[in-house]
Amino acid sequence: MSPHDREQRETRSPLDIDDLLASLDTGESEPYDAESVAAGHRIANRLTRRWAHAGSNAGPATVTPIAARRTSVLAVPGWTEQVRAAASGTAGPLQRVVDRELGIEFVRSATDGRETSIVVTSFGELVSAGDVVRVQIGSGSGRTDLLVVLHTADNGDLVGQIITPAVTMSDDLEIALTPLSSLSGEHTRAVTEAVRTSPTPGRNAWRRIAKHLPADHPVRSAIIDGLR
Repeated sequence: MSPHDREQRETRSPLDIDDLLASLDTGESEPYDAESVAAGHRIANRLTRRWAHAGSNAGPATVTPIAARRTSVLAVPGWTEQVRAAASGTAGPLQRVVDRELGIEFVRSATDGRETSIVVTSFGELVSAGDVVRVQIGSGSGRTDLLVVLHTADNGDLVGQIITPAVTMSDDLEIALTPLSSLSGEHTRAVTEAVRTSPTPGRNAWRRIAKHLPADHPVRSAIIDGLR
């Protein structure tokens, strides 16, 4: 996301919340067919059921092997000169890590400016559209969480991307798969930043989620803040 894009966003006139969310369906440059709309409804219904269950008095949920594997963490070392030298065939500032257990490909690359692109592609069965990949920088009080929402690309792949100055090529990272239903009021800042740093397909994925959440849900409010 270039400084020019940020300036354009910051100088836009205030929009009605319904307009922000409805722009997904009416934007001429972002057409959606019936299948895409139906997929959005399925995502929202699944997430709404999860949040409703989390807030109910139901007994403990049964932990399945898939749910257990969702807690796995992938450690990605900083892209140092030593790491770059050990990576055969790598000519530029691009880091690619494939994790078979999580079923993801993680790619970190430097942009022309002061930002870093993170692209995640899922090839496993642990996640579906609407789930989130959490990228953690640091630990303790200095910890920063970046969120990458997954959506179905035109070619059918499950992908997500953010472009942000919050991470560099040299940062050590921890990557984990996170169901969106696990996000709460504690994650509103990370959600807002995720929306702001996502290219158009990712922003539209967040829009689809927000449109089907209760009006007072903190994640919905955070998404709307990111779209302003």
